[in-house]
Amino acid sequence: MSVNPDSEKITICLGADRRFAFPLAVTLSSIRTSQVPDRCRVFIFGEGYDEQSRAAVEKSIDGPLDITWFDTKDFSLGSVRLPWPDVVTKATCFRLMMPSFLPPGTERIIYIDCDTVVCSSLEELWATPLAEEQFVGAVYDAFVPWAGAPSGTAWRELGLPPATPYFNAGVMVIPVARWLAEDIGPRAVKLMNERELIYMDQCALNALFCGRWRSVHPKWNLQTPHMNSWHFGWVLYGEKEMQEAFDAPAIIHYSSGDTKPWLSGKHELSHKWYQALDQTIWKGWRPVPAEDGANIILPQL
Repeated sequence: MSVNPDSEKITICLGADRRFAFPLAVTLSSIRTSQVPDRCRVFIFGEGYDEQSRAAVEKSIDGPLDITWFDTKDFSLGSVRLPWPDVVTKATCFRLMMPSFLPPGTERIIYIDCDTVVCSSLEELWATPLAEEQFVGAVYDAFVPWAGAPSGTAWRELGLPPATPYFNAGVMVIPVARWLAEDIGPRAVKLMNERELIYMDQCALNALFCGRWRSVHPKWNLQTPHMNSWHFGWVLYGEKEMQEAFDAPAIIHYSSGDTKPWLSGKHELSHKWYQALDQTIWKGWRPVPAEDGANIILPQL
């Protein structure tokens, strides 16, 4: 499946509950500043936002962007199993149900996590060709690139060959009709509730697709393990492509723990996130731990 890059606006989907409003605003800021004006439309699937907080998010990015909000109270996620509820919330599963709520005629979307910054045009990613049997375009997970890798998914329980390629779900090109025809969202939720999956919906999607996905250039999802050498990118992509990703990342994914830039400046590319932050109403804000050791206080909308 290929698309005419000019047939419709680049359609970007994001998901975040109210607690993630600040990083969401920074990701939106990076989209606004990196894309051609009026070329993109953004759908935000949120939980806990009222009209005032939605308006505050949009105002915070300090510039025009075509944004439509959806309330995830209409999603049929039920009591979805969350192995680490204090670390990863139900909001990560919003991406499973997004295709069901999009306007009729939407051919594909680019889904992007909200612990990211978009650094360059998404045109190339948007035009990614997908074969008939492929359900998603994505980047190998840097830490777990195969189902049977150490710390990988429960491949035996899921009936997967251990060498099954395993992608990171933080950035995905999704062919909407194909997902809907195969009932991917509800099937993934069912699988999560039947199995204890360490990476939750990411494991469920990889199990359902069983390698039927297209690998895209690592620059589209440069993950934290890529930066700290806990990755297999040099083998999977080769020296040329990995070096290109390091030199000119298109999407930086702050995917691990305390290296998220709103918690610390430990990540080697934190400055990219702060550049996007400085295009919002919080220009100049940086994380400063409280003297009493309490958690960092994030800006309020």
